[in-house]
Amino acid sequence: MSFLRRALLAVVVGGLVTVVLRLRSSQGIPRREGSWRELAGPDLR
Repeated sequence: MSFLRRALLAVVVGGLVTVVLRLRSSQGIPRREGSWRELAGPDLR
């Protein structure tokens, strides 16, 4: 039973760390807008 509790605790702690890291990383990166554009020129064939 002790093994099951430790495994469950490890899963919960891992999930919390994942949530914290995702929230911290999503705030600092600005979103990019735009789309692909076709390149033109004689050297791009």
